[in-house]
Amino acid sequence: MSSRVRRIVTALGDSGKSVVGSDAALEFSPGRIDPNIRAADLWWTPSVPEDVAGHDAQREASPGMPTPGGTLLKVLEIAPGTKPLMHRTETLDYVFVVEGEIVMILDDGAEVRMRAGDIMIQRATLHGWTNRSEAPCRIAFVLVDARRS
Repeated sequence: MSSRVRRIVTALGDSGKSVVGSDAALEFSPGRIDPNIRAADLWWTPSVPEDVAGHDAQREASPGMPTPGGTLLKVLEIAPGTKPLMHRTETLDYVFVVEGEIVMILDDGAEVRMRAGDIMIQRATLHGWTNRSEAPCRIAFVLVDARRS
């Protein structure tokens, strides 16, 4: 797998027409929790609905997780043999396997194998990710701040 991910951001040009505002590769950073997991935060919003004219994540440091009322687009590369780290996020996550395969484990012992093209909606449950394959897995997450009623 590449150590970079391409981020293309559209914008409105001076004439009011749509343009490519930027097209650049972002480097993956070593995982803060596990050295076998590399991460790239591609975009985040401080709130929803978002002011697309006022916010530019290209010029701000990533918060790492969504801020209250916000979102975060994160891509992980998970190396083969990575063991699950059970955790719970207080977010609603849209999960997209881009390349490879991964196994999601829940605290009741249930396991779900996901392959490229599979999509999961993760609703703030206790879970962990493990890569039991021979190849890295690239997985994208859209994390949305959430609350429990």
